Amino acid sequence: MKSALCCSIAVLLVAAVSAETREHTLSPSEKGRIEQTLREIRDSKEITHHQYQESIAILNDSQCETINRTFTDAEKSRWSRDISKRKHSLGAEAVQSFRSAQWRVVYVTYPNAEPAYHFHDGSRSVTVWGGAATIFDAPDIKRWVLEQAPGIPQRLAHCFAWHVTYDRDM
Repeated sequence: MKSALCCSIAVLLVAAVSAETREHTLSPSEKGRIEQTLREIRDSKEITHHQYQESIAILNDSQCETINRTFTDAEKSRWSRDISKRKHSLGAEAVQSFRSAQWRVVYVTYPNAEPAYHFHDGSRSVTVWGGAATIFDAPDIKRWVLEQAPGIPQRLAHCFAWHVTYDRDM
């Protein structure tokens, strides 16, 4: 981030953990604040006009509505156990899931490490993403997902990018 303006967007990205099975829809007020922040960042030349347009396009098109967010307690336990074993990290806790076709993105917290999103094609672990994202990172995150998880449905990649940049509820 290049300025204090970019740092202020963190406030727009944090909310309480949601038990809902569908992605939260931004209120007109929330969406307006994000759009205004993106305009200010564009006007200050911290992002290009093209980056601004891509970010606005993703903001206005949440494809999460078609993504299955159901994650039962039994599934959470199984995924927690499997990821703990695979990552040799006792106490990994699978908290959220995004599913489309055979693909699943599982958000996992750890007692002594940063949380991460684990991408799976069926039972095969494909890649892991963690870290912070700003509101203008959505296009880059979507491209990263499509490159790192070949074959992932476009809608799931789009939903993931939208979620971690505009509505991350961790």
